[in-house]
Amino acid sequence: MLAVLRERIMDEVKSAQFLAIQADETTDISTHCQLVLVLRYIDERNNIQDRFFEFIKLPSACAVAIASALLERLQTILPEGQEKKLIAQAYDGAAVMRGATGGVQRKVQDIYAHAHYVHCYAHQLNLVMQQATSHIPKISHFFSDLGGFASFFTKSSKRTVVLDEVVAHRLPSASSTRWNFNSRAVNTVYENKDELVKCFQTIRNGEVFDGPTKREAGCFLRMLEDNAFCFFLSLFHKIMPHIDVLYNQLQKKNIDSVYIAGVTQAFINRMQAIRDTVPNLADDEEYRGPVQEPPSKKRRTLGEDTQHRLALEVCETIMRHAKERFSFTKHLVSATLLKGDMFQQHSRKFPDSALETTVEAYPSLEKARLKTELSLIYDNKEFQSCSGGEEHAPGRCGGRAAFAVFGLKVGYSFSSYQSSAVQLFSTTAEQKVPA
Repeated sequence: MLAVLRERIMDEVKSAQFLAIQADETTDISTHCQLVLVLRYIDERNNIQDRFFEFIKLPSACAVAIASALLERLQTILPEGQEKKLIAQAYDGAAVMRGATGGVQRKVQDIYAHAHYVHCYAHQLNLVMQQATSHIPKISHFFSDLGGFASFFTKSSKRTVVLDEVVAHRLPSASSTRWNFNSRAVNTVYENKDELVKCFQTIRNGEVFDGPTKREAGCFLRMLEDNAFCFFLSLFHKIMPHIDVLYNQLQKKNIDSVYIAGVTQAFINRMQAIRDTVPNLADDEEYRGPVQEPPSKKRRTLGEDTQHRLALEVCETIMRHAKERFSFTKHLVSATLLKGDMFQQHSRKFPDSALETTVEAYPSLEKARLKTELSLIYDNKEFQSCSGGEEHAPGRCGGRAAFAVFGLKVGYSFSSYQSSAVQLFSTTAEQKVPA
């Protein structure tokens, strides 16, 4: 059955003018590395297809191994002479995948010159947060300790029973790549801090628990009474809601460069506001946590000056990387050329500025040919009547319909003529890759 499906996909790809790929490396339950490969193309019925192709076993997760496996499959999917058909490649932002000189995207583009690299915006936010934590040892230790809370209770049903009785709330696991999970972990521990203290005290004093369990409970109890841990818990409880808001905004399908610039700047402004309050954190009730009873004497592992310095470094790192990683929006400007509901407006005044940006973002496109093709589409009454959206590309149903029949209207056959407009549509359609 699998062989039949692959053969069908291969036939559809052969008849498509352009192809985009999406790949991601993962580790299965048996700790074996494998690569997930998804193909994206427009079929003969002019529908966008996203097809899972296969899991590819990898000897390792290095760039050479991933690129070799991927290029081997692409040679099967795209026979010799069809290299120009691959116009987009989408991966996460790991250095192995996105490296400009030795990354997978570079090695693929060395063979498939038109395969532009696309990076998911929502995943870029994950990388922003990784930079803010992994490069600051104390913060990295904080999130490592935070992840231990959920792990402690998942190891034993007896521990979970006490958690349910005392806290009445399960603890979500933290994640190194999905920062919405870290947000939930931070919020849950912060909002249930006093109850967790009682929970660990109950386990530590309980007769039904063995020595190792009591020792672990004692470690978590001391952690919740540690001045530095509570400080960082409160700091990230303030930061994480803004991360969640931006994460959800970046997950929207219908976004453009103005929208990205706006939500990014709003996020940076909020981070700046938090940064400005750092010197006053020690006196701010909101940063002390929801303590309902007089707390026991806390262990002071870091002085206030060090805590404030690290908090400033976190905020500044987040702001700096947010500016850098969300600065490239040219491909979103390109998408405005293909929105069906803007064809009438474009027919009255051709979007030359967007065209210039598009050609700059995609050097493989021929500017003169693309402008001619788009002008014909914009002026056609039948195409102007197309509007609406569809699942893969909201607001571009009209554009898709236009490019699907464009070759027939002007007397060309797609089998022998590579329309620049269709190539642009196929490339920009790949921009909205889910995280």
